[in-house]
Amino acid sequence: MVASNALAREGLRSHLHGSRFAVMPGDGAAGGPAPLLIVAMLDEPRSAETVRTLRAAWPEARLVLFTGAAGLPPEDLCAAANGILDGAAGPASLIGALELVMEDVAVLSPGLLGRLIEHARPALARPAASSAQAAAPGLAAPLSTSEVKVLRCLAGGASNKMIALRYALAEPTVKIHVKNILRKLKAQNRTQAAIWARENGLHPL
Repeated sequence: MVASNALAREGLRSHLHGSRFAVMPGDGAAGGPAPLLIVAMLDEPRSAETVRTLRAAWPEARLVLFTGAAGLPPEDLCAAANGILDGAAGPASLIGALELVMEDVAVLSPGLLGRLIEHARPALARPAASSAQAAAPGLAAPLSTSEVKVLRCLAGGASNKMIALRYALAEPTVKIHVKNILRKLKAQNRTQAAIWARENGLHPL
């Protein structure tokens, strides 16, 4: 658990009281068992650096971020996160979100999608076309039928595992599709790809 001050940390800890989630002592980066989840309240720049350090040490751990007074988390952490929650989320919302994340379901608090889109929009290489076509102008190459299906799932917030289960694919195959989609859309991350899909009429699955 990452929080800039003891009060915030104890608040998050109290939210988890009575649930199956236990908070590891210390920062989790040196020795001890690997954390399954990294839950972070990013209300100071040093908190973001701590999360990056923990992600480097434990790349398999799922990451859940809280929005703080400073606004949305840095773009690289947003792209890496399994869940992004409003800082005002209560105990039931937090525990429910963590349960979903442990099932490999991406979680986003209501009301945050619009803010994420505006946050990512300046860096997005948007195509000139307004219609939803796999070969829309601006693409580095046309999207295949399979890539369009995967992109629609990305627009709906699906994880690679969920997409693999939906279409009976191996997860490495889905990862290849996602990589190709990002390259063709000139997108830096899944969020930007989802924005492109929505703005070009590809309805989320």
